[in-house]
Amino acid sequence: MFHSFYSLGVSEFVLLTAMAYDRYVSTCKPLQYPTASSTTVVVLVLMGPDSAGSIWRTCGPPDREAKHCGLTIGVIAVIINVPLPLCFILFTYTKILIISFRSRRNVRRKAAQTCLPHLLVLIIISIIAIIQNMIG
Repeated sequence: MFHSFYSLGVSEFVLLTAMAYDRYVSTCKPLQYPTASSTTVVVLVLMGPDSAGSIWRTCGPPDREAKHCGLTIGVIAVIINVPLPLCFILFTYTKILIISFRSRRNVRRKAAQTCLPHLLVLIIISIIAIIQNMIG
C-alpha cells in the first residue's frame, strides 16, 4: 500500500511538471512550440511518470527484509521527485505571470484561463500531500 500510494503521488507531481512545461512553452515561447514539443520530448515526458514511479518498486513486495530497502529508496525518491518538480512548476508559472503582466489584457485573460485550473489542482494536491505526511 505504501509503495502504491507514494508511486502515484510522485507520478502526479511529474505529470503536473509536464503540464507546467507545456503551458510555459505555449505562453512564453509560442514560436518555438513545435520544436520544444517534438516527438522525442513528448515521449520523454510521457515516460517520466512511469520511470519515477518505478523507483518505488525496485525492492519488491514489502516484507521484513525488503522493508528497510523500500523505505530508504522511498525517502530518496520523495526528496528528488517532489521538490524538484515543484521548484520547476513555480519557476514556469512565475515566468508566465511576468510575461502576462507585461502583455495586453487579452493575453493576460488567456493565460489566466489556461493556467488557473492547473494551479488550483497543484495547490489542492500539495495541501493533501502535506496533510498526509503530517498525519502519517
